[in-house]
Amino acid sequence: MEFARAANLYQSVVDEGAANPGIYNNLGTSYAAAGEPARALASYLASQQLDPGDLSTIQAIRTLRASETGRAGNPAWNSLERFSAEWRRWPTIVRESIAVSSWILFWCILGGAIFFRWTARVPWKWCLVPTAMLSVLVGATLIVDRSQVQRGILGVVVGTEAELREGNGLNFQVIGRGPLSPSTILEIIDRRPSWSLVRDPSGREGWIPDTQLIVASVRPE
Repeated sequence: MEFARAANLYQSVVDEGAANPGIYNNLGTSYAAAGEPARALASYLASQQLDPGDLSTIQAIRTLRASETGRAGNPAWNSLERFSAEWRRWPTIVRESIAVSSWILFWCILGGAIFFRWTARVPWKWCLVPTAMLSVLVGATLIVDRSQVQRGILGVVVGTEAELREGNGLNFQVIGRGPLSPSTILEIIDRRPSWSLVRDPSGREGWIPDTQLIVASVRPE
């Protein structure tokens, strides 16, 4: 009961426009403790929009999704994910500069080894691999960021009876063989009164009632 009151308090703060990553994170934690995983996930996703590199939010999303899907395994993120999260704290222009510089350095080292016939006395191999790895890893964080921007607004399925339909009405045919899993993350493509056109993780597109969807949007301060 206390967590439900805390969630209502944080939600009222968000509704008033005083939103930041910390508030959304606390809102997600309160919803999770109050037994509302879909609303918790939507709040964490909103927090991640404001601060993509926050490790606590990333871990909370992974843990929540693992508990909802019922998949066994350790929800802790590995070193690669930690590297990606930390690097995403840097501005995009900085990461782009690092990625491009390391890629140019990679080809300069490789070109020097070929044209000048460097031997083992010149430790060019020890420089080649790290520069290539740095370029790829930093570039990967940029690709992930751009893909998330292209995805637009996200929503989270609430309940166990959410189904995709061919149109924005209950009289339209259901798409697929069964309802969507609770807390499934959907990309919102279009919105109509009481209905939203969404795309599920498998790429299927269909309409879903707004009563079965929680929008993970960020309210401007």
